[in-house]
Amino acid sequence: MKKPIFFLITIALIVFWWFPTIRFIQNSDTRFLTLIQQFRFNPGKAPPLLASDKITGDFVTKYNNLGIIAVRFNTFNRINNDTLTFRLKEKGQSDWFYQNNYKTDQFQPNQLFPFGFPIISDSKNKTYIFEIQSQNGKADDAVAISR
Repeated sequence: MKKPIFFLITIALIVFWWFPTIRFIQNSDTRFLTLIQQFRFNPGKAPPLLASDKITGDFVTKYNNLGIIAVRFNTFNRINNDTLTFRLKEKGQSDWFYQNNYKTDQFQPNQLFPFGFPIISDSKNKTYIFEIQSQNGKADDAVAISR
């Protein structure tokens, strides 16, 4: 008689654990096994990035294996045709560690866009400088850093 009750309780516990876990993973801006270090970057008024405009910032990592920096962009609820150049280097270095161009037509309104780069295995407690530069943004065809 105890086996059916034990079985039902076990199934109920699994269900009550499984559904919240799945909802958490689905609603997360990041992946389940990713270490997150958030920092607030205050771009001021956050105007659109026009051609040659740059946003620069720096941060200190808490973890090793830095490989992604995700930034929230305001697309002004339109598809934009600009190209942004993302650059990253360790503070004190003269050369950029990583640089790549990204089309803004793939950015989603106020969602994190991941700038991925080769993993920096010994990044813990180091300061990194990033730069995001518009290549050809125009008044009605540009993105901004999301506030």
